[in-house]
Amino acid sequence: MKLDKISTVFASICMVGLSVYFLNSGNLTDLTSNNFSIVVHRVNSGYGYTISEGAHLLIKQDFIPAIQNEIPFPNYDIARSSARLVVKKITRGQQPALTLEELQEIGLDLNRNETGITSGLPIQSLCP
Repeated sequence: MKLDKISTVFASICMVGLSVYFLNSGNLTDLTSNNFSIVVHRVNSGYGYTISEGAHLLIKQDFIPAIQNEIPFPNYDIARSSARLVVKKITRGQQPALTLEELQEIGLDLNRNETGITSGLPIQSLCP
């Protein structure tokens, strides 16, 4: 009984320690279903993300997909929502590429001046 309490306290301390580590390193981990994990990270003046399955890195996305210029996501929430949508597509057996329409549906404003994106930019296909 006493050993169970010690194990629970130790596990709790480890979880808090890991949380503090990720918060202090500027990366935030978002664990999702099916053993996928998402880490949102700072990229220059914006955000990017990585998606891993277990210990295997699947995707490192530092820039907004589906546009030609290398522009990072404007905020944490848009980067995280994009990564979650990619994980959802992977778990459904779909291609992980995102379209401009999907990016707009999750809240990315393609006409915002602060991101440098304008609606006239050419679309770049992620998948041949």
